[in-house]
Amino acid sequence: IDIVQKLLDNGHAYLAPNGDVYFRTKSDPDYGKLCHQPMEELQAGARISVGEQKEDPMDFAVWKAAKPGEPAWDTPWGSKGRPGWHIECSAMVNKYLGPTIDIHSGGLDLIFPHHENEIAQSECANGCAFAHYWLHNGFLTIDNEKMSKSKGNFFMVRDAAKQFGYETIRMFMLSAHYRTPLNYSAESLEMNKASLARLYEARNNMEFRIEKAEGDTMTAEETAKMEALAAYKQKFIDAMDDDLNTADALSAIFELTREINAWMGAHQDATKAFLTAAHDLFMELTGVLNLVQKRDDAVDPDADKIEALIAQRAAAKKEKNFAEADRIRDELAAMGVTIKDTRQGTQWSRA
Repeated sequence: IDIVQKLLDNGHAYLAPNGDVYFRTKSDPDYGKLCHQPMEELQAGARISVGEQKEDPMDFAVWKAAKPGEPAWDTPWGSKGRPGWHIECSAMVNKYLGPTIDIHSGGLDLIFPHHENEIAQSECANGCAFAHYWLHNGFLTIDNEKMSKSKGNFFMVRDAAKQFGYETIRMFMLSAHYRTPLNYSAESLEMNKASLARLYEARNNMEFRIEKAEGDTMTAEETAKMEALAAYKQKFIDAMDDDLNTADALSAIFELTREINAWMGAHQDATKAFLTAAHDLFMELTGVLNLVQKRDDAVDPDADKIEALIAQRAAAKKEKNFAEADRIRDELAAMGVTIKDTRQGTQWSRA
């Protein structure tokens, strides 16, 4: 009501004979700036519905006169009724965030008329910019079809999370630019789950190597390598600065991961200083996207038994009793434990 009254007072809105209040679009020279369409083209597709009493087909309702069975409120201009669709959002923004906000987001289908009308009514009422940045996301399809209850392909995020986990869904959403369409399928989620597992494996390998490594100072070769790895951080930053291009940012993370993995494979004597720096860079970039941050703080109930079996296997291999070593590996596998032999010792994880 306060916003509508401001628009009436400054001539940007008018009270129609039927009690509706309409925004006068021709009073705003910037109308159409979000969808980048001139007023003439917008007018060509406009129409007046039955019962509307507009000055111009492009005008839109900011207040609707009361109708039987609908909720209604009293107003200073004597037209009891309810808010129009667009004015509700402007009112909420004004109350909770202020007249100007940094970022406004929504689906591509809301650019016109909803967001265009939000801008017009807000800026004409408040006399200042409404939003500095607009982010409009593409649509999600399910197996290349639009999601709908009638087609039976409608589901909630929590349902998908039961099968794949929330972090996999985040990875899936980040794998495409937010403005592009995204197709959901079990195959795409499985692929992202596998990609996420590779990142976790890289993190765990680095942390295992750090625990076993020595050397608080990088070698000259390692210093040069870290300078080269810093290029991936810049590539990540450039991608995120390019309209939040998370797909390219993820690509930079995977390229960084491959470089670190290759270096660790070729340099079994890498210093703790280098491994720690590489790990910190990896965690910094993945942390921006809130990926690979989970920790399993629970102690494995079979940890002591697993460590004992690994020690027995190492002793068997030292004695060249490879049959016994293989038997222990099979026993560990039956327990759901995967082992990996490295120069620094044997890593184990739950399969």
